[in-house]
Amino acid sequence: EAIGPVGALAGRLEGEAVNIRVSGGTVKGHSSVGGLVGETDNDAVITASCADVNVAGNNFYAGGLVGYLEKASVNASCSTGAVSGDWYVGGLAGYSNGMIENSTVAGTLIQGNNYVGGLAGIVRNDVIGSSAHIEVVGEREVGGLAGLFRGSTGKKITIRDSFATGDVTGINNLVGGLVGIISSGNIGSVNEITNS
Repeated sequence: EAIGPVGALAGRLEGEAVNIRVSGGTVKGHSSVGGLVGETDNDAVITASCADVNVAGNNFYAGGLVGYLEKASVNASCSTGAVSGDWYVGGLAGYSNGMIENSTVAGTLIQGNNYVGGLAGIVRNDVIGSSAHIEVVGEREVGGLAGLFRGSTGKKITIRDSFATGDVTGINNLVGGLVGIISSGNIGSVNEITNS
């Protein structure tokens, strides 16, 4: 089992991934485990790409597409597998410090302990026009779209035109149909929240 970043395409993405499809099997690792890439650098771009694989991490940052999304961007992309991990577990990204636009999660189950979300375990940048259609199960900080929604100091971030469907189950507290906990951020113009 890999200790460092691991993904079906690459452990770390430092450029662009455009129109990439990966399918079949399970991507396993310790931390920063993603269906497509384990982690990105600040300038990475993922566009029109999809991961149809299962992801199993046993520590931090497990995501259906990206384990740890640094200040990068994901656009018009998707993931359709099951994702499991411990902390920061999400259908598209385990930890998202980048922009997510027009992207979708449609798998079977997202399961973890803390900071678990249908789209991302933690969201620290904008989410626009994106959705998660998947069951989410965690212990605390659990949400249909994001487990934790937290902006950086002095920066406004927004979830807009985005929604979640599917059951959300938390064992302890801080559980929400859209977001488990909102801290120092802004939710604006969420057009639709269905079955969350």
